[in-house]
Amino acid sequence: MMNRIVKRIISLIKHNSLSSIRKMKDDWNLETVGRRTWYSIGIALLLVYLCLLTLVVMLGTRFIELPLNTWSQFILIAIFLEQLLWTMDFFKKNKKIFLLDTRKFIHQLEEVRFLQLFSAFVLKSVIKSICVWYLFVFPVFIILFAIQQTTVHPLFIFLIGFIYFTFTCLFAMLFSYIPYIMNHVWRQLAHSKIISSVLFVISLTVPLLMGYGVYYVLSDGNMVQNIKYFLASPLFKQIFTYTPYVWIANHEHDMLTGFLSFTVGIFVIMILFYIWSATLKRLDLIPYTGISDVTRAPKIRLNDQSKIFRAIFQKDILFLLRIHGFFARNFGNMLYALMVFLGFGIPFIQNQFSTYPEIAIVSFSVLIAHFTYLLVGDALKMVLSVDGELKNQHLFQPNIKNAWQMVMPKISIYNLIVLLFSVFMSVLLAFLFKCSVPLIICLFVMFATSGFLYGLVYISSTALYPKKNWEHDYEIGESGKAQTFTHLYSGFIFIVSLQITGVTAYMMYTKSEIQTTVLNTASAGFILFTLLNYVIMFFYLKKINLFERIANHD
Repeated sequence: MMNRIVKRIISLIKHNSLSSIRKMKDDWNLETVGRRTWYSIGIALLLVYLCLLTLVVMLGTRFIELPLNTWSQFILIAIFLEQLLWTMDFFKKNKKIFLLDTRKFIHQLEEVRFLQLFSAFVLKSVIKSICVWYLFVFPVFIILFAIQQTTVHPLFIFLIGFIYFTFTCLFAMLFSYIPYIMNHVWRQLAHSKIISSVLFVISLTVPLLMGYGVYYVLSDGNMVQNIKYFLASPLFKQIFTYTPYVWIANHEHDMLTGFLSFTVGIFVIMILFYIWSATLKRLDLIPYTGISDVTRAPKIRLNDQSKIFRAIFQKDILFLLRIHGFFARNFGNMLYALMVFLGFGIPFIQNQFSTYPEIAIVSFSVLIAHFTYLLVGDALKMVLSVDGELKNQHLFQPNIKNAWQMVMPKISIYNLIVLLFSVFMSVLLAFLFKCSVPLIICLFVMFATSGFLYGLVYISSTALYPKKNWEHDYEIGESGKAQTFTHLYSGFIFIVSLQITGVTAYMMYTKSEIQTTVLNTASAGFILFTLLNYVIMFFYLKKINLFERIANHD
């Protein structure tokens, strides 16, 4: 029984690995690159990396002289902490592997869906072990052993890598279980509007209090001093001395210790496997999308002049109104992040910038806008990404002449959400800090133009570099080129916004008598920058035949 399960998991790992590599090659148009070229590039990069790593380790140990084995203990402690943080965030970073999607016929089999999840746990753990342990820790210990900075033999470190793999897989399965259960509980409670409303208020209050708690800890001098004392205490040092990898390394000559650690890890993984199996048989994976049964009549007339715009606009609006499930809850990430920002920012501005609150509000608002709209774009990509229309291209192909015709209605929906958010934030900040009218206008313009720009970037990138042959809903908008374009363009927008905000804050501080003029000038600067980007993207997308671009990427 177990032998058959292991064979199926290995087969799924091979299939998923080949599928991911194929999609990556398709995204970057690398299908024609042969294996020999890939091997040559990989070996060359590995040699360069090892040379740089050797140089860094040797220079570090020369300039920072520490007692014998101190460097090795520090590395093993840091690796364990990084492993804990990575596995605690495993569910959030790899949420797509927990999602129910039966588009593929084989995924309609319950057993295959479950084994697909377990194969993902194993595959992610293997990749993590290779990248962290065998490409970083193992080479570092070879260097440290060669220059006599550690007494731990590199061969023993190589064997500990198997324990690292088991712990990674174990922690990932363990720390993902609670979020998985909570998502199902939330979905069940969401059927009641009253309960879901109460839980929604609570879920917004908690991150608000968390943000305030972070500010309180950082602003309390005694709290910070107590933390410093604890970090320097013998108890703290003893805790770190007995972290798993340091403890195993200290028993280098007792091979039984390492073998028992590996055996216990495998045994716990098997227990978690059966716990997950029993849970999945009862709950199954998390539905990514669900469509409500509410019938909504179309309210937009499809006149002859703008029927394509109205058709796409209405289709996506109705989709957003009817959709629920994990996708809809994912949109709440934006609100949670916003609450954390407000919980920290409000007392921070009131206490630390009581003399010049306007300067802090302007600077703080840019950060809120940037991180909020990044989350909004990620939440809406399944509905508003252009490559989501690949399966519907036969409906639009006779009428759409260029990419802008498909992008414009989707940007309009995004911008409607941006306008609502901008009004909410402007009113909220005005209420909390008693802002002047020019400052309120500037804040509204800042939030609105930032959102317009990020929406332009997110949606245009999916038209320029559509995801070809996507198989699951959560793969829509996930083209490698599109994501790279989005990160670079968003970074450029953020830098320009910071420059405008920095100049504005400086002028408000040095020229307080012309504060109104400075704020109006900043508003004009944001508007002009936004219009310039829209004009450039408009003319560029007008030149692109959308379906030729899709055909070239299919």
